[in-house]
Parts: sequence; structure tokens; C-alpha cells
Amino acid sequence: MDYLVIELFDKKTALSLRNSIYEDKDNWIDGKSTAGGHAKKVKNNFQLKTDSKTYIDVTNKVVSTLNNNSVFKRYSIPKKIHSTLLSRAVVNQGYGMHWDNAYMNGGNRCDLAFTLFLEDPN
Repeated sequence: MDYLVIELFDKKTALSLRNSIYEDKDNWIDGKSTAGGHAKKVKNNFQLKTDSKTYIDVTNKVVSTLNNNSVFKRYSIPKKIHSTLLSRAVVNQGYGMHWDNAYMNGGNRCDLAFTLFLEDPN
């Protein structure tokens, strides 16, 4: 498996995005709602509703930044970015061991999955 690690946002922007996500207290749902197969048994997190203003604003910023990032584009050559999820986990939560489905979001092929961390790893 290949992987790429890049700094997509500077620290100030990442913290701003993270804060706007955390400030939205009313639009979180059980992460199992987007899991399929085995993942439903191990996925234990929250996800922001895709129709919330926060989700739309943050997702637009992330997708726009990815589409304009030359390193990402050279690595992945994306045709389309779809099925973004904004997730959060607290102590004793997480994704567990799982794999992403090859088809997501009503049958869209998913050849590349990524995780964007907005939290300082420390």
C-alpha cells in the first residue's frame, strides 16, 4: 500500500477548521450510519450531518484545497472527490480495524481514501 503524508493546512487554518467543527454541538450522528459490513461492528465515533452548514463549509474548504494542491494531484490524479466525512472520536472511541468499501455514496467508485487530521497529534 502506498501512502502520502503532506501538510495540507497551516496550523492556524487547521485549528480554525477544527474549532468550527467542535462548535457545532447539534449536528452529530452515530458514525455507524455510514459503515458497511464488518465496519458496523467496530466503528465507534461521531460524524457531522452532511446537510449541516458546518459540514458544507468545512468540506468545501478541504476539497478546494485538495484540488489546488499540486503534490496531492500528482500523487492521486483525482477525477472526483466524493463522500467526505467529518468525524470525531473521544476517549475509547475510534474506527477499529476495518477496510473501506470500494463503492460508496450510492455506487461511486472509491479508489483512494484519506484521513485529514485537524488535531495536534500530541
